[in-house]
Amino acid sequence: MLTDYETEAKEIAPKTVVEETPLATITRTYTYTLKAEPENKKVKF
Repeated sequence: MLTDYETEAKEIAPKTVVEETPLATITRTYTYTLKAEPENKKVKF
């Protein structure tokens, strides 16, 4: 018996990293972007 299965993209929250050095405080924010929808997001298994 085959079952339908479908995946969906989820949003990943940005990640902020703060680094303190003797000269300055450095704040970096990392964001993630989906480049393309997967070809096999709908399958039967």
